[in-house]
This record gives sequence, structure tokens and C-alpha cells, in this order.
Amino acid sequence: MELDWKAVGIGILVTIIATFFAVSFPQTAFLGPIIGGLVAVYYAKNKDLQGASVTGAFAGGLGYAIYSALTTYISEALFGLSYRAGLAVQLTQSGTNLAIVTASLILGIVLGAIGGLFGTAIVKK
Repeated sequence: MELDWKAVGIGILVTIIATFFAVSFPQTAFLGPIIGGLVAVYYAKNKDLQGASVTGAFAGGLGYAIYSALTTYISEALFGLSYRAGLAVQLTQSGTNLAIVTASLILGIVLGAIGGLFGTAIVKK
């Protein structure tokens, strides 16, 4: 099984954009990786169940992790007090940010795989 990186890249961009707009409504924030995985499978060459779930998982997971890293670190740089409060607070904040990005990666992989399976069902109809 070969991964279609062009489809994964498109899915990552769609995940970031969809999550950005979905965060306005907290109940729909999880839809970004699902939509990204679905779009990635639509553009992928390999549309079987295993290939679709892997493509969707890569697109959803990486896109959600990138979005989480961007928003977490940018908000810390703009509004955070860790730069003024000292090294101990800065290290604690960095560990928290890393935990947020890691949790987003895991959640994005699961939701992206679900989106990939949805994409397979839609494309095969």
C-alpha cells in the first residue's frame, strides 16, 4: 500500500481550515479531522478500506496537530505570561503545550480514520 502524499497534503489543509471555522462552535470542533480525512480519500488514488483509513488518519492527525500547535504556541506568544514570569513557568507551559499537541495528534488520527472510512463509503456509491 502506497500513501498518496498529494491527497494527504490537501486533507491537512482542509483539516486546518475546517477546524479553524468549526472552533467557533465548540460542539463542532471535532469535525475538522473528519472532513479532512474525507476530502483526502476523495482525492486519493487508493480507495480501499485500509488505504482510505490510513490516508484519512494521516490527513486528520497531522492537520489537527498542526492546527493545535499553531494556535497553542501563537496564543502563548501573544498573550502568555510565561516570558515575563520566569523559567519555571515557561517550562511548565511548554509541557502543557506539548501535551495538548500530542492529545490533538491522537484524536486527529482517530477522527481522520473515521473520516477516511466515510469518504470510502461516499466515493463507492
